[in-house]
Amino acid sequence: RIELPDAFQPEGITHAGPVAWFGSLADGDIYRASLLTGEGEVISQGPGTPSVGLTVDMRGRLFVAGGPTGDARVVDGRTGKVLATYDFGGAFVNDVVLTGDSAYFTDSGRAVLYRVHLGPGGEPTGTFDEVALHGEWEQVDGFNANGITTSPGRRSLLVVNSATGGLFRV
Repeated sequence: RIELPDAFQPEGITHAGPVAWFGSLADGDIYRASLLTGEGEVISQGPGTPSVGLTVDMRGRLFVAGGPTGDARVVDGRTGKVLATYDFGGAFVNDVVLTGDSAYFTDSGRAVLYRVHLGPGGEPTGTFDEVALHGEWEQVDGFNANGITTSPGRRSLLVVNSATGGLFRV
């Protein structure tokens, strides 16, 4: 059992080995916990807005979706230091997945993915662009693009549309 701080309101979770990180819907804090002992602490004070989906890379950097603020940030998973921030101007930046050269964030309110470009060693470059969701994708009222992962061959992305119940290859 892992005891989180009072009123933390956990949403996103990721792990690497015996360590897990949780994002707070309440204020965006990041909590780091040992999966062996259950002990942990807030390592990064949030910006006062939610931390929704998150994932960790092989170097311990956390990629954090900002939910209704339409942004994202990269946080050092050991120290909690914010390494980069991205203002996508999005509607609801919900989830994130890493590929070899990019971090892709879903937007549940717009028919786009945000692609953050990564440099050598997966270092965030500070640049991003939008990838339009089109073709069979149908953007409707409510939460649309939500969960995201890579396909088994890692040649494409799989994105869930929560509003329509569809799974799409991008």
